[in-house]
Amino acid sequence: MRVRINGDGYLYDLEVPGNRYTLHTLIDEKKWAIEDEIEDSEELESLETEVAKAHAAISAQDVKTLDEIYYDSFAGTLSFETIEYTLKDALEESEYSFEESQASCSLYVINDKGEEVRISDHKRPAHPVNDDYMEHTYAPVEMVDHEYPHEIINPQGEIQRWQLEDAGINLKSEDDVFYLGS
Repeated sequence: MRVRINGDGYLYDLEVPGNRYTLHTLIDEKKWAIEDEIEDSEELESLETEVAKAHAAISAQDVKTLDEIYYDSFAGTLSFETIEYTLKDALEESEYSFEESQASCSLYVINDKGEEVRISDHKRPAHPVNDDYMEHTYAPVEMVDHEYPHEIINPQGEIQRWQLEDAGINLKSEDDVFYLGS
């Protein structure tokens, strides 16, 4: 029961309370941004109706109703899309070995050549290599970027088949786009 809002690549799992909370917040923020631009009372009422339906559907974990919600005007859009098949699902189906990050939606996959491929919506932050700083000598800290033989980064969480194939991952699925998420 994973959904995207307005075509954003990030997936929200409706079974996870924190994801539902985030969706409620995003919908309110979107409504506030749109409603300031609307002068017609009927148009504003239409927006408020769709927002109320979205809140109820998120709380009820009702993906069918979310899929039916669509509001579009000159001021903005509110829509949802259910994603039933993720990159993780495709990797499992193709019997790839991988680990999931505990802190983000990043995946660490072993490709066909036995190399690790990091797939994520963000670069990993640099890490300090000067342990003196950690021992409170306060020497200048040298930061080093994490490096991987292969890394696929897409801020929207949409991973293209060709990117996977370039990194040595050949999935059984015939889909051309895969989404990061649980």
